[in-house]
Amino acid sequence: TQESNPLKKYYRQPKQFVRLPSNYKYYKPGTIQIPESGEVAVFPMTAKDELLFKTPDALLNGEAVASLIRSCVPDVKDPKKMFSADVDALLIAIRGASGGDDVEVAATCPLCETVTDVTISVEASLQGMEELEEEYELTLTNGLLVKGLPFTYFSTIRAGVASFQSTRSMQSISEMEDDMERLSAFNDSFVKLADLNFELLVDSIKS
Repeated sequence: TQESNPLKKYYRQPKQFVRLPSNYKYYKPGTIQIPESGEVAVFPMTAKDELLFKTPDALLNGEAVASLIRSCVPDVKDPKKMFSADVDALLIAIRGASGGDDVEVAATCPLCETVTDVTISVEASLQGMEELEEEYELTLTNGLLVKGLPFTYFSTIRAGVASFQSTRSMQSISEMEDDMERLSAFNDSFVKLADLNFELLVDSIKS
């Protein structure tokens, strides 16, 4: 049994407790099991988690990040339905839980472009995150009131994959010799991106 297991003291223990920037607003039931404290427990990464992060395909389609969050944040039941701001917070917290509070980051100066190694505190970064507002509203010029939703992680994945595919398409198009064939391929790629942008916009509208 777990009680008599001599390895019990080596089981993973939560290293961080994090309140998400969304404060759990907007979420449908089943996405996150909200603790009474309002802070989700974050466990350190396992060796399996780290190996998965070395798989490019899993990173591209978002499966690696979703699997990591399921492993390290058991309260999250459906990572792909989370908002990007919350996913960012959890990834920072997982990094802190797995490697300590201090993180070395290479920062580039926007003026002279000098690259400098900077030490950043995970705890300070999490505490400095702003909470999402109760509602996001925009009144259009015709008087229509639009209420928006934060960007979801699933939408971020779709946009990232589309960007990757678009880059690949542009490389292929540049190698075409026939002008009409190249123009047709470019138009197809442009229409796909326009359709995706429209779908992402619709997904971000609450009412």
